Amino acid sequence: FKSTQGKVHAAVFMANNTKIITAGEDRVIRIWNVADGKLLLKLTGHNSEITDLQINADNKILYSYSVDGVIKCWNLETNKEIFEHI
Repeated sequence: FKSTQGKVHAAVFMANNTKIITAGEDRVIRIWNVADGKLLLKLTGHNSEITDLQINADNKILYSYSVDGVIKCWNLETNKEIFEHI
């Protein structure tokens, strides 16, 4: 878990507890393998610090919130941004 730049403001485990998602000061969402701490994926697109993360029960949709009021919705099956609300 060593490639984060700056403070982590949010972290959420996926339902199966095999992955953790983190985000924060550097505006990047990272998905990690819990067992070995390896970085699996980076999601980018926020222009301000990310303050919160929420994941739905089936681990398919992730919501990220940043200090500028932007909410992004991510499809974790395709690793793509679905929409942004300002």
